[in-house]
Amino acid sequence: MQEGGWTHQVTERELPASREIAGVDMRITKGSFRELHWHLADEWAIMLKGTARVTVLSPDGSMFIDDVSEGDLWIFPAGSPHSI
Repeated sequence: MQEGGWTHQVTERELPASREIAGVDMRITKGSFRELHWHLADEWAIMLKGTARVTVLSPDGSMFIDDVSEGDLWIFPAGSPHSI
């Protein structure tokens, strides 16, 4: 829990069948962001409420930036630095 919100990641530790993908449950307050980070497993997400901007750095050095809103899904490949 931080001033800007909270995150809870679900990995193989919490869900043993989830060996190659992780999920994260988070709430980010308006004007806050999730810092640049990466995972050893893919990360998927669904936007339940609000809007956000996602940024992903691809292995080839290109950057993907998009705005997401309620109902949008995304997946960040393992090892790809990303922020929200």
